[in-house]
Amino acid sequence: MKKKIILLFSVLLILVGCGREAEEEQQVEQVTTYAKFQSLDIQIDKNQIIITGEADASDNKFYYSVVQAEKEIGREKEVRVDKTWGKFIIEIPIMKEMINLDEVVIVNLYTRSSEGEIINPNYVPIDLQLEMSEESE
Repeated sequence: MKKKIILLFSVLLILVGCGREAEEEQQVEQVTTYAKFQSLDIQIDKNQIIITGEADASDNKFYYSVVQAEKEIGREKEVRVDKTWGKFIIEIPIMKEMINLDEVVIVNLYTRSSEGEIINPNYVPIDLQLEMSEESE
């Protein structure tokens, strides 16, 4: 009887240990894919939005997309940085449709997991109406 209890206890201990190993591997996957941004500067010219800054991203790359009024403008684009906290420049052309809408333009900076899911989204709002009215003054 004592041997059966010890055997049962041993099997349970092994199963519990194996279950935790899978959890730890999944957590490592989540931690290793990241994108962080600092020193963002936004300038608006008559023809384009210029975003400069520094990025620390896994695989030295991140993505951005532009959204206005819940509609994606253009396609997702990839940005590469040379190293940790590498400098980047994003130039986004300003289209007439963007100016005519009263909605704020949102630039979304992020990275993607190996499954393609968006990770660490950073939303940068840009009010073109405000910028254009300041330029006309």
